[in-house]
Amino acid sequence: MKGLWIMKPETRTEGCLTASGMESVQSITSANLSTTNPAQNSLFSAEISGSKPGPICQSKNKDSSPVRKAAPANGEDSNPASGILLVGAGCHDASWLSHEARKALEEADAIVYDDLVDETVLELAKKAVKIYRGKRGHMKSADQQEINTLLADLASRYSRVVRLKGGDPMIFGRGMEEIESLEKQGIKCRIIPGISSFYGIPAKELLGLTKRNEAGGFMVLTAHRAGKERSDQQWREIAGFEGTIVFMMGMHEVSLISKKLISAGKDSHTACAVLTSPLFTLTKSVKTTLEHLPQAVQDSHLKSPGIIVIGGSAGSYKPLNPRYIGLSSSAMLNEKIKKDMPPHFQFASLLKTEYEDYALDLSLVFNQNPDWLVFTSAHGASAFFRLLEAQKIDVRKLALCKIACIGNGTAEVFKKHLILPDLVPDHPDGSRQLAAQLKRFCLPESKVFQFQSGQALGILEKELKDRTMLQSFPLYNFQTIPTRAALAPVVFDALVLASRNAARAYLSMNPRPQVRVLIAFSKEIAGILKDGLKDAGENEKPEIWTADHPDAHSVSRLLLKRL
Repeated sequence: MKGLWIMKPETRTEGCLTASGMESVQSITSANLSTTNPAQNSLFSAEISGSKPGPICQSKNKDSSPVRKAAPANGEDSNPASGILLVGAGCHDASWLSHEARKALEEADAIVYDDLVDETVLELAKKAVKIYRGKRGHMKSADQQEINTLLADLASRYSRVVRLKGGDPMIFGRGMEEIESLEKQGIKCRIIPGISSFYGIPAKELLGLTKRNEAGGFMVLTAHRAGKERSDQQWREIAGFEGTIVFMMGMHEVSLISKKLISAGKDSHTACAVLTSPLFTLTKSVKTTLEHLPQAVQDSHLKSPGIIVIGGSAGSYKPLNPRYIGLSSSAMLNEKIKKDMPPHFQFASLLKTEYEDYALDLSLVFNQNPDWLVFTSAHGASAFFRLLEAQKIDVRKLALCKIACIGNGTAEVFKKHLILPDLVPDHPDGSRQLAAQLKRFCLPESKVFQFQSGQALGILEKELKDRTMLQSFPLYNFQTIPTRAALAPVVFDALVLASRNAARAYLSMNPRPQVRVLIAFSKEIAGILKDGLKDAGENEKPEIWTADHPDAHSVSRLLLKRL
């Protein structure tokens, strides 16, 4: 088949932290390769399995509950390991995770997680039992001894246990306390660090903790010490530090910090910055002086958790004053919208799509000798390849068919498998554009097999029924639902709605997120929004903008031009 390459599989194998003068091909795996020997992996071993193909279009009955996979019937793993991974979830969404952290979550059987973990991180652990045990200052929290006992119990029942902590588990995350407790019980631990908020949150606003000639080092402290107050001498030592001073967990102690440092000799006009995250991917901040620190926090309505930066590089800091943009599309499309946008545009997903794939028997499809295989979504293309793998169907069968994709995003799935689609519309405008192209290239009576969602509108069937022998095969179903971010008390400058389903999901939300502008991918979507908002009050009716073309580039250009 034109555009098909076959590649031979290849294996490739409470305290104070100070720093001064510090400098600081995705591995290709094949499901056909043999599994890793557990003895060769200290804690986790790779498991590769395929699902048995069922009858044509039979649903897999995928569990949609938050706990994706329960423990075996007896409540125990048949081969429990004696180790636990402490994994840092960072201070952003899953895009900031290390490769090793992502792999650990994908392979985990059980996860114990805390408050400061973004839901996109948890969604990577599709098969794990997820147990919430959060600890937050000035809030009702889980007891540390209870957490230690729970971890030990899980280690005896599951092979792959992850303790997932926001930021880095070894920086004010009680990581060493949990390790010491577990090691006393003979349970080994390993650490996968994460990006700590003490430098990660400032970095989002282009504030570094070191700068030549201004801050040759930094000091990181907790604002409180478990009821043990710092002495006047300790405050003098802190005040005398010539670099950047960072306080974590100090939003309830800003008055104390300001008062103690000034009393200890720190200049009251010392520059300060306070940075918070109203959502994991958003920041809110203020620049002030040490003298006015408490009032600035109050006036700016900054809430815990936050990072307080005093002196040093804070003098050069310029608040970002970001634009908050809500997203509602697939991860692939969201990334295209965010690509190359300047840092003062910050994004959060307010709607997400949950999929349920069907166990379509592809042998029944190929036995009918189709001329064209047509794919109308990237998820459908990915589901198709998962079925090929699970049913052990040789990819060379595709050499007998031509491949059509609705757009570049769908085509990219095939290109990742070293297959170049035969037809991709140059300027995709939905199914009608694809149908027009197929009419030009399909011979009369061609067998055209379309793979789509179970909720598709049937546009191709209407356009091609008189020319081709078209059959449609549903590969998946989906629903668009709000994320936790949609409930946050944040006013978004814009919300991008890229599909009819996303528009209807937004209209059905109660309450709806606070949004100043709705950006519709097409006139059709804009019409759905206008009709759905016609009875809304003036204060509940955002502006509606329509992109010039239904693609990510047009939306990005619109955001840059008008916000």
